[in-house]
Amino acid sequence: MGAGCLQPAPLILRYVMSSLEVVFEVPEQIVAGLATGSLQRIGGVIVESDSKQVVTWLRDGVARRGVDDNVLPKSFNSILAATGTQANFGNILSAFTVGGQILNLAVTAVSFQLMMQKLDRISKDLTLTISREFARDRLREFRVALEAARDVFEVMNADNRKSAMRSAIDGLNRSRDYFFEEFQSLIQEPSDNQSLLAAKYLLILGMHAAACRSRCFLAGEEVDLAKSRLAEDLPVFLEHTQQLVKALLGKRSAIYLHKDIGAADMACFLSVQQWLHSNSSLSSPLDASLLFQIVDELRVDFWNSDLLPLIEEDNSFPAAIARTSGQLVGELAGRFGLLESAGNKAVGRSEQLIDNLTHAVVLIENYERLLGFEMEVREFRLASGKQSFQEWSRLVNEEDLKEYGIGIIVDRDRLDRLAA
Repeated sequence: MGAGCLQPAPLILRYVMSSLEVVFEVPEQIVAGLATGSLQRIGGVIVESDSKQVVTWLRDGVARRGVDDNVLPKSFNSILAATGTQANFGNILSAFTVGGQILNLAVTAVSFQLMMQKLDRISKDLTLTISREFARDRLREFRVALEAARDVFEVMNADNRKSAMRSAIDGLNRSRDYFFEEFQSLIQEPSDNQSLLAAKYLLILGMHAAACRSRCFLAGEEVDLAKSRLAEDLPVFLEHTQQLVKALLGKRSAIYLHKDIGAADMACFLSVQQWLHSNSSLSSPLDASLLFQIVDELRVDFWNSDLLPLIEEDNSFPAAIARTSGQLVGELAGRFGLLESAGNKAVGRSEQLIDNLTHAVVLIENYERLLGFEMEVREFRLASGKQSFQEWSRLVNEEDLKEYGIGIIVDRDRLDRLAA
């Protein structure tokens, strides 16, 4: 391994079972597996790429730490950035993790104080894009539901906990349904970019509601309900995420292969396209045969003679494009600032394309974290000797998370079997 690779943390290592270890930096074996593609991260779990067997669970204390210093621990960034392409997802996701627009990595070890901070940040952004008063009312209702969920974790009396759980889950279900309804109304309208961003915030809030509901079920030891509700939600969130990602990239997404788009951003675009075409993780290495299919679908817009303007004698390319208003070549050139308005300002910029691509990556990351939640709920009892949710939650100490920013539960036996 190179000098820059992270080594297992030597100071704090807690054995939970014979095969489970808790560390606070990424073990070399995980770094190597992510680099070669034999392992992949799906939200808050790291799995063997072929079998999808979980070998590592991630615990996230980063957002709490990051709120103060806006810096993510190296161990966290190395996991976020793990990919077989040139796309640096770590850089893309870091600011959004700190800014609250990304779900935590795990269903455990997330304080409700932190969740409220995230809600406040997202709500502020959302109310800038949606001025309707009832939208703010629904956000207040969501906050009430989160407060009820907090009681599920803090109330000691079993009967009171059950009552709080019913209240919280009812409120979270209403909030999630509202977010879905508003999302659909925004995405089905002829959307400008502002309405797409509003749809993005609503979808993320819906994901927060679904994740919090799962935590409530788990806190009440209703593991089967947590699994079944997540299994019902995932296809809906996948459909909505795909719908919005396609809208963000636009109908003529071949523009992302334009020479003015940097290589890393183009690689990111291809990774997003691969995710849209397959069940692979966003960070999976690009598959050559699938990449051919993607390019084959896009190249219809590369050279379309019906859309090419007639170049006049002066060979003024921007002027000729201006006479093809609404046609593809003019649209693409305009988005790169080749056309100018009366105020001599460029119509569209490549930066807008990159911003939309970044929002697409954030949405996919959030969906994959929900998918990781489902894997964790399905796996944690198997991996921990059928421990309770409370016991599983305490495997990584909250104070350690505050200090290190991330905790990593490694199933050493599984990892060694995969390497054998």
